[in-house]
Amino acid sequence: MTKSPGPKSPGGPKSPDAARHTRVKRRAVAALLVGVAVWPLLHHGFVRATGANPWRLFGWAMYATPEPVVEVSVELRRHGSTLGRPLSKRARDLRDRFAARRSSFGRAATGESLGRAILAAEPHADQVEVAIRTWRLDRTTARLRIDEERRVFPRQGR
Repeated sequence: MTKSPGPKSPGGPKSPDAARHTRVKRRAVAALLVGVAVWPLLHHGFVRATGANPWRLFGWAMYATPEPVVEVSVELRRHGSTLGRPLSKRARDLRDRFAARRSSFGRAATGESLGRAILAAEPHADQVEVAIRTWRLDRTTARLRIDEERRVFPRQGR
């Protein structure tokens, strides 16, 4: 009479599938640990290169830097003169969404798309001037400074 094999003991040999599963889990954990160790360096480089917000993109620099404030103003022009009318709701929404993107991604979010979109939303203007002011901490003086960027976008084809 032969004995049927009982359940495998916990310390016994593992099946090839179980061993492969364990290797996959170990590699995944190792990759996660490497990612957590390397990400702060990559994030710091991205923030330094683009002026992006250190509080975004899972950055750890947020604990050492105040969040930058971005102000975007848009001026409509026709034949070189400033139009004395307010922006349409669509143009204001575009401006506000761009300001949020610029706050998060810094100079990686350029004003080009905003200029073209505002011109499309404001058909009576033949030019738009976009001014972007970013309040940020100056690392050398430990004071707030304002970086300003101005750009004029003419309507194409007029």
